Amino acid sequence: MLLQHVAEVLSNRSKLRRQLLGLRDFLKTPVGILVGIYGFLVVFWGAAIVLFLLKWINLHDANKQGLWVEISSQVVNALFTITGLYLHYDYEFVLTCIAQALVSFHGEPWTPSGLVGYYTTNVLSDVVG
Repeated sequence: MLLQHVAEVLSNRSKLRRQLLGLRDFLKTPVGILVGIYGFLVVFWGAAIVLFLLKWINLHDANKQGLWVEISSQVVNALFTITGLYLHYDYEFVLTCIAQALVSFHGEPWTPSGLVGYYTTNVLSDVVG
């Protein structure tokens, strides 16, 4: 019975179904909605660049064709710039959350390789003075 369950879980059809259910559940969340819209826009405008460059969408005017290649290129550039500047993770916050999770799990402060004072409360204290 267990072997049958494991074989069913590991089958390709079952894997695909579970992945699609997970994707659907993720896209129902507020962050999932934003990530879904962002991903769609990147794919749409990236495909537009390719289609305009290959002239599969032919506007029969070199100036208009070049204009739409430039517009779609600028949109993709703006999407990646937004991601790079504003949507990156705050790594200090992530490290703090990991440290708090380890403390709550182990019940005592833990540091990698036993380095005392590895996690500091103020990372800018050395820089600012």
